[in-house]
Amino acid sequence: MQAAPPPTPFEQLGRVVYRRRWWVVAAWALLLASAAPLLPGVSTALRPGGFVADWLETSRARATLETGLDYPPSAVVVVFHSETLRAGTMAFERAAAEAVRDVAAAPHVRGLRSHLLAPRQVAPDGHTAYDIVLLDLPADDSPQALPDIEARLRHPEGLDVGLAGGPAFYRDIQLVSEADLRRSELISLPLAALALLFVFGSLVAAAIPLVVGGSAVVLALGVVHLLATLSPMSIFVLNLTTLLGLGLGIDYSLLVTSRFREELTRIGETPDAGERALVITVATAGRAVFFSGLTVLLGLVGLAVFDFMMLRSVGIAGAIVVGLGVTAALTLLPAVLAILGPRIDWLSIRRRRPGGSGEGRWA
Repeated sequence: MQAAPPPTPFEQLGRVVYRRRWWVVAAWALLLASAAPLLPGVSTALRPGGFVADWLETSRARATLETGLDYPPSAVVVVFHSETLRAGTMAFERAAAEAVRDVAAAPHVRGLRSHLLAPRQVAPDGHTAYDIVLLDLPADDSPQALPDIEARLRHPEGLDVGLAGGPAFYRDIQLVSEADLRRSELISLPLAALALLFVFGSLVAAAIPLVVGGSAVVLALGVVHLLATLSPMSIFVLNLTTLLGLGLGIDYSLLVTSRFREELTRIGETPDAGERALVITVATAGRAVFFSGLTVLLGLVGLAVFDFMMLRSVGIAGAIVVGLGVTAALTLLPAVLAILGPRIDWLSIRRRRPGGSGEGRWA
């Protein structure tokens, strides 16, 4: 009689997760509880910019200007505009001087270049002019100076005053990224929930992929926050981490959950049905998830060797969220499925046909 082949690593993983399912869920709950306090500060820890490298000729030229000529590393523009007043007149100049009177005392401000000393800073029609506020911060950190400058700016009657230039642009990127992320979550999550509900036909089964994907995203954002305190990370990883984590988490959960339900139906009501179904699920769908995620992860890791901070950050954060998504699909998800068992079909909205029968329109 031929001996049974030894269990594969994925079969062993499925068996261990089944027997330690409550410990696995508790470990993930502990990790999520540790990462949750870091989430509110993620966006402030990340940086806009990251599109230059020190070896570029422009970077070397700027470094020479800063060291040889004491050139400021960054500057913000204060724009004056009036429909009635013209630059050079007493009324316009009095209002402009009043607007920037306290700006020089703001932190990180090294000086002010007035439009009175540079005719090119005045529009041909005279209704618009700008002053340049010199900062002692690098370009990527320059948005930090804007709140103090705005607090000291005055807005005289008859003169519109606003900020422009690189620091304002970088801050706008950060604000738009956060707003886009919130809007995408409001749109994508309900649509994903409806699609899952249509596929599974059960509220419980449809909620599991969202929980697994959300857990991977929360933990990934916590790790990104910690990394951002050690090395500069781009603001663009905020959107990438959330959308990639949810997308892959839902995708992987669909594969694993569907296979688990099919195996439960095929095995039937036996004492060890839950364990057998989970071991087969992890050995088949879990194996596919592992190698699929590994391929994506290796592709993203290649971006980590780029000199540009923005691309490097995308590669690092992408690899982190993919790795955590795969880990959640192979540990947290099977543990939850083991706890639920046949109850995964609770709160059904439609009658489910037995899977694997070879009948139906998909077959």
